[in-house]
Amino acid sequence: MLAGDESGYLQVAGSPGALAMLRRQFTNLTRMHATRYDVATGPPAAIGTTGQWKADLAIDVCFVVPNCAAMIGCRSRRPGRTLLTGRN
Repeated sequence: MLAGDESGYLQVAGSPGALAMLRRQFTNLTRMHATRYDVATGPPAAIGTTGQWKADLAIDVCFVVPNCAAMIGCRSRRPGRTLLTGRN
C-alpha cells in the first residue's frame, strides 16, 4: 500500500464487492497520506464445512507522521461493518 502498488493491494479481492471496497480503501488511504500500514492476522478458523476460512485482521495506520502511536484500532467482523476499538 505504501509503495503505491494498487494492483498488488487489490489482488486479494475475492469478489467484485471486495474489489470495490479495497479500491476505495486504497484511494482514501493514499489521499490521506498514510505513512504506516501494518496488518496482523489472527489464527485462521474454518467456516463450517464450506472449505472456506476466516481470520481476524488488526490494521494500524499512521497519517502524515510515520511513527505515530496507535490510539484507535480498527477491526471488521463482517463485510461492510467496521468496529473502532480504543487502544493505549
